[in-house]
Formats: sequence, structure tokens, C-alpha cells
Amino acid sequence: MSKLSKHFEFDHPVIETRVVNGRPTKIHSGDLIVKGIGYKDTTAQLYSLYPDDHSLYDVDIKNVYWDGVDISSLVHNKCDDLLYELHESAIRYITGLFSFESLQDQKTSELVDAQMQSRA
Repeated sequence: MSKLSKHFEFDHPVIETRVVNGRPTKIHSGDLIVKGIGYKDTTAQLYSLYPDDHSLYDVDIKNVYWDGVDISSLVHNKCDDLLYELHESAIRYITGLFSFESLQDQKTSELVDAQMQSRA
């Protein structure tokens, strides 16, 4: 099984719903910073008729930060719903990282860096 991997980091908004003046109102409480490694299984698309994102991609969430404090152990051990939500967000995020355009941008930036280094 061949897997590509990439490190990722993204902000996940924490939104709280409160009733203000008799109306439900969404209030942004802050952001969680999620760090980890995303994987793309390159053989999954060969063996399945209708591959979906969950068969092609996988994530390993290493750290979750709230206001600069690492709350990874709390999230992994006590907050199953939040961990599921972060996992789904991470899958959506790395799908964009492994997209064709993203890979082309990465190759282009590597070529530019190599040319700049050769000129120096």
C-alpha cells in the first residue's frame, strides 16, 4: 500500500449558539489550532469502484491548541464528538492539500526555490 503524507495545520472555529433577545445567535468563541499528518492512499482508487474521501484519505491529529495551550489529551480522551468533528474537518482540509492544483503549486515553488539557490 502506497501512501503520500503531508503535515497540516488549520484553524477550526469554536461557535456557540446562545439565545439573544429571543433569537438563537451564533457567537464565535475562538479558534482551535489543529496540527497533524494527512495521508492519501494511492492504491485505494485502483481497487474500489466508487472511492470516497474516507477510503482515499486519512488523518492523524497530533496536537490541538486552545489559546496556546495544548489540549490534545483532553480532546482524545474525553471529547469524542469534538474529535469526530475535528477529524471530518481535517479530512476536508487535506483533500485540498492533495488536489492536483495544490500539488502543481508545490512543484512550482520547489522549482523556483531550486533556481534561486543555483543563482546564489
